Amino acid sequence: MNWLPMTINNKRVEKYAAYIVLGLVLLISAVVRFKYMFTERLWPDEALYAWNASRIFANPFMIFSSEVNEYHPPLFALLLSVGNLLKPGLAGYQMISLLVGLLAIYVIYYVGEKVHSSFVGTLAAFALAFNFLYIKFSAKVLMDSIFMAVFLLFLYTLGKIDKGSGDKNDRWVGIWAVVFIGLKWTGLLCIPVMLIYYLIVAKGKMFPRIITPAAIILGWVSALFLNNYLQIGSVIPDLTTIMKKIQETSVWFYLLNLGGTLDYWYLIPFMFIGIGGLFKDKKNLCISFLVGWVVFLVGLSCAPERILRYSLVYLPIMIIFTMIGIDVIIRKYVRGRDEQSLGRLIVILLLGFIVFVRYSDLEFMLNEENKFSNKFSEAGAWIKDHAENDALIVATSHRQIRYFSGINFQQFGGRIIEFPSSKEELMEIVNAVRGSIILEVDNWGRQGRLMIDPITKTGITQLENMGFSVKSTAGKMRYQSEDGEELIAPALWIFEKKQPRRDVGMR
Repeated sequence: MNWLPMTINNKRVEKYAAYIVLGLVLLISAVVRFKYMFTERLWPDEALYAWNASRIFANPFMIFSSEVNEYHPPLFALLLSVGNLLKPGLAGYQMISLLVGLLAIYVIYYVGEKVHSSFVGTLAAFALAFNFLYIKFSAKVLMDSIFMAVFLLFLYTLGKIDKGSGDKNDRWVGIWAVVFIGLKWTGLLCIPVMLIYYLIVAKGKMFPRIITPAAIILGWVSALFLNNYLQIGSVIPDLTTIMKKIQETSVWFYLLNLGGTLDYWYLIPFMFIGIGGLFKDKKNLCISFLVGWVVFLVGLSCAPERILRYSLVYLPIMIIFTMIGIDVIIRKYVRGRDEQSLGRLIVILLLGFIVFVRYSDLEFMLNEENKFSNKFSEAGAWIKDHAENDALIVATSHRQIRYFSGINFQQFGGRIIEFPSSKEELMEIVNAVRGSIILEVDNWGRQGRLMIDPITKTGITQLENMGFSVKSTAGKMRYQSEDGEELIAPALWIFEKKQPRRDVGMR
């Protein structure tokens, strides 16, 4: 590790020093995440993955089902299902998420070291571990951590392809692409990344070598498409839900939010310096990283749904470029090997100081994330214990209610449907059903567009006028009226309406 003073700069000490710093980063990261990992909250995507994992663990053949493959390929759900061996249920999935989040930190260290130096790897691991965006989502049962780690390994392997590399590297490009695509359909963007890289780098007869990874990818994608066709009736699953706009965003959203993704916006200039530095030292790796970054930046920008979370896939690329840029500046403007070593050590200590100073903001963010606890577990347990066998369950947080009640969606043979978007649609459902109807209504993540306003009784009165009565409430939230009045009230309500059943004996 060439950022140590020359007097102790030998390979063995370099290696141990790098692992000590990395170990401290991983340890602190685990402690920070552990504090917020096992709280009572569950996002819709988390509930989706947890449900799929539970289905696979109960019956491994469910990995081929339309239910598990409804939105994404099954690899992430399969990985999560292993969590049941650690601890049954959600806690086990949260433990897997914690381990995967830490693994991704190690991966960026590994790639940063191989691409440039142990200093860059250590600094990159430090920056990723305490990046606000990464902490926010790696502390949840989401696939973003493993998705970005696999993409980084794919790009690193791809960047080693040249005239002198063997066929083994070509095979590994295909293998990492298979894993990447198997996690999420967005992973298909790795195909144009690979094609563009081979076109740029290919010299003479080298381009035919793309046949090896292309054959591996084609075989895997064909198998996924065939399974979708057999189970769903279409090679591509229904994308209407995940492709709809959740908010109006500019097509330049990701480009304008590079600073928000990197977190440390003032490091952006170093990122571009690092691109030049890597291009000078290792041209092919720089091309691989740049092509991967640009393809995903453009691809994500073309999708209707644009949220900052999706930019995590290329965050490690930005971080590695940035840390290389910092090292380039040190080598250019600091003379003498001992002085450069001291400069690198100061940079690490400075980054540690920045993280320490910002920890209060980080803690506030994580506390806010976990403040809106709707107690979906209580709602799911109530429905499981009290719902009649033929009751229709209409839920605003239908994924969470499915997970905690153990009752499947109607489309998969269960009794849960998603709460409609209008009162008129709800009335149509109510009028069409005979028997018990249960409504789960909550204000999770709906600031400014509440389903129910406890201050004005809006929502409760409307449902009571439709014949529903409150059966249970759960969670707590702070509500505020337009004139500043505050009220601590439930975040979740369960209503029930029992209607006369059809007499099946009548003609």
